[in-house]
Amino acid sequence: MRYGCHLAVVIALVGSPPTGVAAETDARPKSDPGEIICRSEPVLGSRLAKRRYCLTRAQWDERRASDRQIIEKSQLIPCLPTRGSNC
Repeated sequence: MRYGCHLAVVIALVGSPPTGVAAETDARPKSDPGEIICRSEPVLGSRLAKRRYCLTRAQWDERRASDRQIIEKSQLIPCLPTRGSNC
């Protein structure tokens, strides 16, 4: 019987959202496109080396969109066997 009561209390607590979370997400300021964000990315060919890139939020968004377009374009174009390629 105690197990059932405890289970009901746990389900009730887990099912209800915390009271402070909704207020925090609504009060978050809008993203500033000029804000500088620094990220470390691994260097190809090295297991330890990393390179730090500092760009504005707008530049990161532009870079992400450009990378996505390149990937989508490469997935749409079929590999055509030519003299120098190994398809």
